[in-house]
Amino acid sequence: MAFYPRPDSHSSSARAALGRLFLAGLLCGLIAGCAPPMKLGVEPSVDRLAALDLGRADKAVVRETLGQPQGEGKSRMPDFPGLRTVWVYDYVETEGQRVGMAMLFVFFDGDVYDGYLWFDATESLRLAP
Repeated sequence: MAFYPRPDSHSSSARAALGRLFLAGLLCGLIAGCAPPMKLGVEPSVDRLAALDLGRADKAVVRETLGQPQGEGKSRMPDFPGLRTVWVYDYVETEGQRVGMAMLFVFFDGDVYDGYLWFDATESLRLAP
């Protein structure tokens, strides 16, 4: 009994090879810094922080002022007893070898706005020698 491949089996292996070639080209482009621009998240509105009354604004006011956070968790700070609720607003933007990141951490004591930590950085990535 002889085995004959189905007529379409060659085309599926050719498609798989083309897919691998495309993936390899995409990875080379990413490594070389030729990736298309990308934006993730929503840029934090730090200019709106001045509208929040420290020790008075509650979570509803903060959400109305800054928008919905991308994350929520707990934080323990050395100078403050107990756990604080923290909301996280983050944003990442890439273009070629440039990567920008902004993070805003908003802290609460119970349901009351207790302060923030703001981080913003842009770096150019280079291949290691």
